[in-house]
Amino acid sequence: MRDVSDESAGEPFAPAVTPSEEERTRYNYHRPLYLAALEGNWEAADGYFRDNVPDAFFAQISCTGMNALLVASCNGHTKFVEMLVERMPEKALEMPGPGGYTALHHAAIGGNLKMAIALIRRNPQLTQITDNGGKTPLLLAVSIFPEHKLVAYLTRSTTIEKPEIPFSGCMAGDLMVNLTHMGFHDISLYLIRREPNLALATSSEGETILQVLAYEPANFHDETKLNFWERWIYQYFAVPDEDDPFETSDQDLVVEKQSDTNEAKTQGLQILHLILLYFN
Repeated sequence: MRDVSDESAGEPFAPAVTPSEEERTRYNYHRPLYLAALEGNWEAADGYFRDNVPDAFFAQISCTGMNALLVASCNGHTKFVEMLVERMPEKALEMPGPGGYTALHHAAIGGNLKMAIALIRRNPQLTQITDNGGKTPLLLAVSIFPEHKLVAYLTRSTTIEKPEIPFSGCMAGDLMVNLTHMGFHDISLYLIRREPNLALATSSEGETILQVLAYEPANFHDETKLNFWERWIYQYFAVPDEDDPFETSDQDLVVEKQSDTNEAKTQGLQILHLILLYFN
């Protein structure tokens, strides 16, 4: 049988150390499952799981310590992941791989909304798990692959819970600043209504939402001048209601369209309005 201990195709990190003899044996034993996950071949994997349940769900089948779910999600095999999560124990979905990435981190990095929905439906706690750098899937999504529909879904699904408390500290600032840079003002507004302290959150680079809005005039209507924006906002804009803008079905989110330019500019002003109210 071919030794696969040195194979790392489709994996984000090379092995840190030479595998032991026991690990080599395990990699070779699970080679059929590894190849199935790598290629997205669900039929081959399904037969393997039927013969090796439950150990196969948790088994580290790659030289970087990834299980089948991590290998498949890392390679963007959505259908494979959707089928697999229905069979896996809930806790198995939380298994981290290199970098501390879970399957949901992989979905976030790849901008894969359908995969994220399948994972979170099976285990909602995945949104709260951070990687080795302290980043949630939401923060990775807006930082690396800022797809509006995915970011909106992860925002709705991520809660303010211990132990990680995603919306606090400089990571919260990084999230809000990145959202503002991308013009995702509807999401920023939703988060500020949920957690008013986010209006003044400072990023790891020392930036705030207010600074980003000021740097980018495209966030405002042309006739708006920062010298008198306070008067302009109070004259023309009421405080937006507190309805959840993402209170829709998962299917609706898949076909949701991003706000048009004029609406985004209006939302930028609404953010400033909320910041004013925060100071008052």
